[in-house]
Amino acid sequence: EIARAVVNFRGRLVVVVTGRFHGGAYVVFNRRLNPNLVMLALERTKVSVIGGSAAAEVLRSDVRRLSEELEGLGNSEQDAQAMARRALAASFDDIHDVGRAHRTGSVDEIIAADRMRPAVIEQLGRRLGGDFVRSPARPLAGTTGAPA
Repeated sequence: EIARAVVNFRGRLVVVVTGRFHGGAYVVFNRRLNPNLVMLALERTKVSVIGGSAAAEVLRSDVRRLSEELEGLGNSEQDAQAMARRALAASFDDIHDVGRAHRTGSVDEIIAADRMRPAVIEQLGRRLGGDFVRSPARPLAGTTGAPA
């Protein structure tokens, strides 16, 4: 249903990653389904097709190899396996960070948390053709009108 909504939505669609963004969300929220989608991500977020802990489950041969090395250093089999899974997950998450997602084009812009609101407002103010729509700033109902 989400994919259908993304495909059928006519207008600017701004997605902001505020934490971890993996799997189906990563696949569904992309410009291939809707060219009017803009992806913003806060600094230090995690953005990838699969998260590190899930990758450790999929890459079992790598976990087994590292686990065997750790056992050879005197760790129990159970401890070595747990350490190997954690190490592989951390390594995967380090490689597949928000910067990589930006470099590969999955994320349009990486923003600081204090720039989130102005960045979303700016994106929503753009025409679908990409030209910025300049309109006078108006305070939201119930606010003082002071800049955020």
